[in-house]
Amino acid sequence: MDKIRDSGRYKRITPQEVLAAYDSGEERLGVWTMKCIGYDTKFQLELYEKFPTWVPAPRKPRKKKGDTEGKSKGKKSVKQEKRKAVPGSTVVSKKRKRNKLSNSESDLTELESEDEPERGVEEGKSEREEVKTEYLDAEPVKAEDTKPAKKVEDSPESPTFKEPVKLHPEQLEEETSPTRTKIIKALASEERAALVELPKNEPGTESHSASPSPGLREDVEMIDLTSDSDEKLCPMAAISPDTVLVRQETPDVSIIPTDPSPSAPDNPQSRRRLIAEIIVPTWAQLQADRKKFHKKLQDLKNPKIHKIQDLELDLDTVASRIKEIGFDPYPVDLPVDIKEFAVSRDFLSSTYGGNMQKAFPTVSKKFFRRHGMNNFAFVHPHYQPVGPEMPGAPGLFLCSDVDEDFPGNYRVFTRIGSNIWQLLGIYEIKLSIRPFLTVAEWARQDLKVRNTWYRQICTQGWGISVCARVIGRKELGREPTKKEVKKIEESKRYKNVTPEDIAKAYMRGEEKMGVWTMKCVGYDKKLQQELCEKFPHYVPMPRKSRKGGKAGVRSSGETGRGSRGRKRKRSESPDFAQDSELESEDEKSSGGKFILVSDEEQEEEELVYRSRGTKSRPIHL
Repeated sequence: MDKIRDSGRYKRITPQEVLAAYDSGEERLGVWTMKCIGYDTKFQLELYEKFPTWVPAPRKPRKKKGDTEGKSKGKKSVKQEKRKAVPGSTVVSKKRKRNKLSNSESDLTELESEDEPERGVEEGKSEREEVKTEYLDAEPVKAEDTKPAKKVEDSPESPTFKEPVKLHPEQLEEETSPTRTKIIKALASEERAALVELPKNEPGTESHSASPSPGLREDVEMIDLTSDSDEKLCPMAAISPDTVLVRQETPDVSIIPTDPSPSAPDNPQSRRRLIAEIIVPTWAQLQADRKKFHKKLQDLKNPKIHKIQDLELDLDTVASRIKEIGFDPYPVDLPVDIKEFAVSRDFLSSTYGGNMQKAFPTVSKKFFRRHGMNNFAFVHPHYQPVGPEMPGAPGLFLCSDVDEDFPGNYRVFTRIGSNIWQLLGIYEIKLSIRPFLTVAEWARQDLKVRNTWYRQICTQGWGISVCARVIGRKELGREPTKKEVKKIEESKRYKNVTPEDIAKAYMRGEEKMGVWTMKCVGYDKKLQQELCEKFPHYVPMPRKSRKGGKAGVRSSGETGRGSRGRKRKRSESPDFAQDSELESEDEKSSGGKFILVSDEEQEEEELVYRSRGTKSRPIHL
C-alpha cells in the first residue's frame, strides 16, 4: 500500500472502478458513532472572552508574474558576476543561509543585504570576504549563550574557496578532513531553531549522527572552510572549523534510515490493524460437548412422567437453548417424600381457585384474599414435551405465537399421571435468545414429530390462531392483521384448514414455533407443606353425569339400537393417517390458546367404543 501511494499509481483509478469496488463488496464505508461525554465550559468561556479582542495578521500581497521573473533574472545575473569576480568561491543563496545559520532578525537583514541587485561586483566581493573572516575567526558559542559573538578583525590573507560538493548521506561519515565541516539542513520545520554545538567524533569512535531522511538528501553538502575568511558569513556566532553544526528539529520529526530493514515499517505511525482471533473447536470437542449436554438432559427427566414420544424435539435443539440458563437445577432442601408429593387438579381448583383446564388460570378475588396467590401455571407434558419435569429443573416452553408475553414469576405444576400434579417451584419464563425454531431446525425434527404437531394444531383449541392466519393468507394473499384474524376465528372458517396447509406454512417460514426458557428461581416450601397436610383430608365433589349416555358395548361388535356409528374423517394425504392418542371424538375448542381437556374427560373418551362395521360394509382403520 505504501509503495503504491508513494509511486502515485493510485491517481490512475477512475470513479467507475471505485463504484464497481463498492458494489461488489470489496470496499466498505465505515461508520463510527459520536457520543458526547462532556463539555469544556472553561474553554468555551475563554473563546467568548478572547475572540472579540483578536486582531488578524495582515496577509501578504501576491506578487505578479512579471515582477517575480524580473527579480529572479536580476538575482541570477548578480550571482553569476560574483562567481566570475571571485574565482573558486562558494556562493550560498539567501534561502539556504536562512535555514542553516540565521537565528535572529538582525542576521536575516545582513544576509538580505548581500543579494541586492544595486550593488556592484566589487562591493559583493568585499562583503563576502568580510563575512568569511567573521565566520571562521570568531570564538565558538555555547548552547546556553544566546548573545551574538563579537566581530574579529580582517585577516590579511584572502581565502580560496572551491565549488560545493554534494555527497550522499552515507559518504558524510567517511569524510575525515579536519578542514571540512558537516552541516545538515532539515526543512521539516518552518520555525527557526538554535544551532547546538556538537563535539566532533574522534578517529576510531562510533558516529552518533543519524543519517537524514531521503527527502533531505539534496540539502546536504560539504563546504570548504579555511582558517582565513571574511566577515558577515556567520554574523550570529563564531564557530571553529572542527565543530559539527546540526539544526534542531521539533519533537514530532523523526529521521528515517536511508536503507531500512525489510522488517522495519516505512511509517512508524501507520494505521493499526485489528486481527480477530477466533478459536474454532475441533470436531472431537464438539462431539464430547454434545454427549455431555445430552447426559445432563437425561438426568433432568422424570421417569414417572408419561409423554408422547412423537412430540419431543431433538436434543441438540433443546440443549442449545437450555444452555442459556444453565443445566444445574435449583436446590430444594426438603425430604424426598414431601418434595415429590402430588395432588389432583380438582383439589387445587377447589382450594386455591382457577379453571381446571387452562394452563394459566385466573384466580378469583375470593380465593386471592384468602391465600394471596395468583400466578399458577400448569405445564402439561403432552403439549409441552420439553418442559421441566423435576423440582427445580430447567426447561423450555413452546407456543405457536411468538408475540406472547409472560411477565413475572409463576408457581409451576407438571402432570405426573392421570389427574396427578406436582409442584416444581417458582419459575421465570423469558423469551429465548433464539426466540423461535428456524426453518432449518424445524426441518431437522423427525417426520413423526412434525406430523403430530400439525394434527394437534388443527384439532386443539390452542392452534386456532395458527389456522386462522393460514386461512387469512389464502384468502387475502398477504399477511392478515389482528382484526382480520379475529374475524376469521369468530366465523369459524379456520376449521377448513388441513394438516397439509399447516405443514406448508411452517416449512415456508410463514409460521414459527416460539421458544421460551423456564428457569427456576425459587421454591415455595410453605405451599408444598400445605398441600401435604390438606390433600389427604380432601373429599372430591361428585361428578355430574354427562348428557346422552354412551352406547353399550356388545360382544358381537354391533352397536346398540338407536345409536349410529360415527364415520372417521380421512385425511387427504397418507402421511397424516396415523392417529394420535391425544385425538378425541368430541373436539374441545373453547377458543383459548392454552386450554386443555380435563383428565377425567380424557379417561372417559379413551374408553369410547368404535365400530369396525359389518362384513358387507367394513370400516378400514
